Amino acid sequence: MKMRNVSVILLTFFLGMGSCNANAAIFNAGFKWTGELGYTVEGSFSYEGSSPNSVYAYGISQIQGLDYLAVSFYDPGQNLLFSTVNVSEGNSVYDSLIFNFDTVAKALVSSFDMGRDSQDGDFHLSGGIGGTSKLIDYPNADTLDMIADGTSIITIDEPPSISLIVLAVPFLVRRSKMEIGPQIPKL
Repeated sequence: MKMRNVSVILLTFFLGMGSCNANAAIFNAGFKWTGELGYTVEGSFSYEGSSPNSVYAYGISQIQGLDYLAVSFYDPGQNLLFSTVNVSEGNSVYDSLIFNFDTVAKALVSSFDMGRDSQDGDFHLSGGIGGTSKLIDYPNADTLDMIADGTSIITIDEPPSISLIVLAVPFLVRRSKMEIGPQIPKL
């Protein structure tokens, strides 16, 4: 039984290694915005662990430390309306993208504009933390939902750092061997 626990930990470690690059660990996080009428916007993103205290993206030309950003929009019944990837492998595809994440506070800060607004059926979320924010439907630029004042966005904690897993594996393997002890053959 103890060896199975070690196997699960080792499997977790090797799967987690897929989220690292040669230079720095990649951290994953997410966020959720809920408007006054119940529409929600959920996103997931990843950033380099070697980044400074903040990662950001402005349009398609200015990106610092942000590796991936995907955004999904849901109606009040939690039915998916639209989903898009704004940043992939450190490259933005959305001209109006604004994304600011404080890696120390683990929070979105300042202004934001995520989604897409170039075609029929596109959505985007824009506004500012502490101010007004709007969920907008295109092509008519209709406001579906908003927060009139005091916008906050819940940020979902990232998983433990891969370095903690690396440090824990030898200890757990050694501990598991001690608990199993020598095998005594049965007669």
